[in-house]
Amino acid sequence: SVHGVKVYNLSAGKTYPQWLSERKRRSLAKDKEYQNRIELFQDFDFPVASQTIKMTNDGQYVISTGTYKPQVKVFEVSELSLKFSRHFDSDCIAVETLSNDYQKIAFLLSDKSLAFHAAYGAHHTIKIPLFGRDMVYQKSACDLIVATNGSDVYRLNLDEGRFKAPLTLPEENGGTKIALSSVHQLLTVGTEDGWIHLFDSRTNSNKKKPISGLKISKDEASISAVSYASDGLTLGVGTEHGQVMLFDLRTSTPMLTKHHQNSSQIVKLQFLENLTETYKTVLSADRNIVKFWNRLDGAMIANVETPSCINDICIAKDERGDSGLMMVAGEQPRVMNYYIPVIGSAPKWYSYLDNLTEELEEKSNNTVYDDYKFVTKDEVEGLGISSMIGTKLLKGYMHGFFMDVQ
Repeated sequence: SVHGVKVYNLSAGKTYPQWLSERKRRSLAKDKEYQNRIELFQDFDFPVASQTIKMTNDGQYVISTGTYKPQVKVFEVSELSLKFSRHFDSDCIAVETLSNDYQKIAFLLSDKSLAFHAAYGAHHTIKIPLFGRDMVYQKSACDLIVATNGSDVYRLNLDEGRFKAPLTLPEENGGTKIALSSVHQLLTVGTEDGWIHLFDSRTNSNKKKPISGLKISKDEASISAVSYASDGLTLGVGTEHGQVMLFDLRTSTPMLTKHHQNSSQIVKLQFLENLTETYKTVLSADRNIVKFWNRLDGAMIANVETPSCINDICIAKDERGDSGLMMVAGEQPRVMNYYIPVIGSAPKWYSYLDNLTEELEEKSNNTVYDDYKFVTKDEVEGLGISSMIGTKLLKGYMHGFFMDVQ
């Protein structure tokens, strides 16, 4: 509980290797920590780290990529289990679903290629001239739009099977992030030198230059996240220095500016939408922490600090919209899962999550930390026990120490 807001860590328990014998697995039934563990999906982990995570448009499948070796895993929410897994030749940078389910998926890979997969497996791979950094799919035009490390933003038309004339950025540094509004089809591209450029994707002119541009960062900070709200007028922009700004497209002055205070780049920015929401919630995440706040006044709602660096975030959804279940891809083998009731209820396909969290609260959890008290460095100096630093009586942890209360 942080400031009275309860956050349930669903991936805090230990993981056990798959090569354990059946006899050893049966013996784990008496292990209290094993009994209290919660597994969102079967095999929801990767050998080294997870890189991207995304839900399909119908909300029935979760697509996650990781390494090493580079691979993708697709999970079916109705069965809470692994649907299939496949391997790549290089790391995955971005994922886009081309259909409502998992049967048509595009992967942007780090070797300057686009890999297209179907239900039966890998379908086709196509090379692009420059290294891709982000991509988005424009359903109305069947265009897969890719931002690269050059001034060109490539458009691959999947209906005709050919490249269209690329969009051209004024800067040579290239695009970093890209977002498309489903309301008016305006395309926004963030660049390395702190600009955002807007393109009207509805025009068929060969000279695809931006219709508008705005310098976001005065200190040349790269744009690391871009996102549209469902109203089509609110645009969120995150920078590599941990700054988030909300804009109304009708003005160049930000409506609200939010600082993460740790100078870590914003890796995810999302406007949450659900039918029961009483306030407009924004999710912004840097490499170390996830923050939920009110987009009207910037008031904090909840925050989650993860044990490892964050690469990507997915909020689970159902027919009601976004839920309170958050899946985090990061620099650890296990995909991190958190449930935050104040953000939203549990998704219908995991509705018994509310009962599980109530049961965990009722149980008395006696841990090794019950015999220790957390103290900061200033408190240690105030107690005059600085000489105990490094001994068993004072165990270093985060920005302080655990002190043996005995």
